[in-house]
Amino acid sequence: MTSRKNLITRSRLAIFGFTTALILFIWLAGLTSGVVQIATVLLVILGIATGLMLPSLLTTWLAMLFLVISVMVLLLGTFVMDVTAKIFLIVAFPGAIFLTSSLRAVVGSFGWLTENQHNIAAFTKNYHPGLNLQRSYNARKIFEKAVTRFNGEPGLADMSLDVTGIQWAHSEQYQQFNPEQYNDVLAQAANVLKERRLPSEFLYILDDDMLLILSFRLPRETYDYLTAVTKIDLASIRVGDFRPQFQWGHKYITPENMQDYQTLDDAIKHIRRDMETDLVTEYMKKGTLDD
Repeated sequence: MTSRKNLITRSRLAIFGFTTALILFIWLAGLTSGVVQIATVLLVILGIATGLMLPSLLTTWLAMLFLVISVMVLLLGTFVMDVTAKIFLIVAFPGAIFLTSSLRAVVGSFGWLTENQHNIAAFTKNYHPGLNLQRSYNARKIFEKAVTRFNGEPGLADMSLDVTGIQWAHSEQYQQFNPEQYNDVLAQAANVLKERRLPSEFLYILDDDMLLILSFRLPRETYDYLTAVTKIDLASIRVGDFRPQFQWGHKYITPENMQDYQTLDDAIKHIRRDMETDLVTEYMKKGTLDD
């Protein structure tokens, strides 16, 4: 960010300096005579066009060649003209080339900035920099690669995949009024997953901020234990006096039911239904207790 601000500032100063120098130079040339001013303007325009269109090495040689020829003709020759006017004509073309090349170098620095912005955009599309979790694109790739291998090779026996979704209930309303605290809750939830889940599990955050866990071939006892301790740690998250509630959904995918879950979106649909069912059940229990 600092480099970007510095680059923009440098570019603005360069453009301002370039424009000021040209205006001042042409104005001073006009103090000698109108003919010299017109000739200076034409040479400046030619120098700007040369500096913009030709490579820097070629423009350097052209500027040096023009400087040598103009000095020989105007200063060393018998050309009748005021010395000051001659100097303006000699300097106009190479000076315009030099200023244009300098400005081109500064403004051209935006090229790496644009490239970096493209790389950053691609990175943030696939990776959440604040939570250090991969995003939906990578989750879909891993999921689809996994299910295609379930029946692909005879040697891959007893393949299974647990897909677990964790969604912060009513988070949209909270985010609108407390964006900083919202990010804090997500960061704490992501840290719980990183600390509690196994290294062999894949952790993601989807585009709607659902936390996703892909677990391959975990024994049922291990999966149930990990789910229990993760729920306990998520329930302990606090932001001031606020305690977020998390909904859970789970699908267990095996070669027997894999035809129903060819894409991650298929699994997510069923996971959301589980979350909605759990939410209705929770409200019913709460209503019963209130009665």
